[in-house]
Amino acid sequence: MTGNFASRVKDLFQLRTARLLIVEDEPELRELFASFFTGRGYRVTVAENLEKSEACLKNEPFDLVLHDIILPDGNGIDAIPRIKALYPNLPIIVLTAMGYDEDLLRAAMRNGAAGYISKVMPLDQVLMEVHRVLRFSR
Repeated sequence: MTGNFASRVKDLFQLRTARLLIVEDEPELRELFASFFTGRGYRVTVAENLEKSEACLKNEPFDLVLHDIILPDGNGIDAIPRIKALYPNLPIIVLTAMGYDEDLLRAAMRNGAAGYISKVMPLDQVLMEVHRVLRFSR
């Protein structure tokens, strides 16, 4: 095994054993994302609102957060600066059902998001974005 190949295998293994927090209020989507990532070796915790996501963040370490924008108890974009104040190196990918929206993307990035995913994207593209963000955050 060459050093470069071994390094890439190690990186992929580390990416796939990352701890993800998925913040999504829609039960079907929450379960879909959790099942999808768990089936690929990720360690997944889910939260259905801001209050529960903040409790999860206080209780265990995460490598990445997938965070919905519209939640029953607040706006996910507004939560990003609070999360980043406590965990400055924790990457956050914003989830939206609205598809691509330049203003939302700009607001998310301005608040510290590392990425932006539409919930209607194919799951393999969601996985690629998670890998991209995890790779750059390490």
